[in-house]
Amino acid sequence: NRIEGTTQYIKSLGITYRQISKDGQCFVNYDDQLFSENSLIKIRKKLFRVESCLLERVYHACGPRLLLMLSVVCRLVEQNKASDEILNLKRSTNLLSIYEKDSTARRIKRVIAESCCENHCTVSEITRYCH
Repeated sequence: NRIEGTTQYIKSLGITYRQISKDGQCFVNYDDQLFSENSLIKIRKKLFRVESCLLERVYHACGPRLLLMLSVVCRLVEQNKASDEILNLKRSTNLLSIYEKDSTARRIKRVIAESCCENHCTVSEITRYCH
């Protein structure tokens, strides 16, 4: 039982792909090949992963490159927050919360390394590690 889905377009690469539902599972049809959920696809030197029947750009980064990506993504997240939220956060900071943040930061570094260095991660996944 095969149902043709919609055509998706990745403007930056000028490519299209189709979403296909087959036997209750979601697939992406790109370049006459079917890719199931969590499959990695390299298109024009860029990596994508099938997530929720869409091609999501993923990155493989380790060490300093991973820290740079985290810094850039978190800076953009911060810029989008309301300035009064940032001021309230700064006012509530004390020594205990700094210690907790340091402990949390070590745990976050380990988890993000597992996500983005050992595997591949999306920008959306990286934003989860911003605090």
